[in-house]
Amino acid sequence: MQAILNKSAKISGKWYKLHGEVHGMKIISVRDNYVWLKNDEFRKKLILGSKNEKISIK
Repeated sequence: MQAILNKSAKISGKWYKLHGEVHGMKIISVRDNYVWLKNDEFRKKLILGSKNEKISIK
């Protein structure tokens, strides 16, 4: 995950909104530095990295 902004998360270079679907998993929570994904089998927590990179918003 590269970024979080206004209940949306940039995952694998594409923006996804809360309750959207990513690779067959639903986004169930968007927080300041992590996102919870869920499908029928399990939940996964994606944590925003702390790399010091320039962010470009277009």
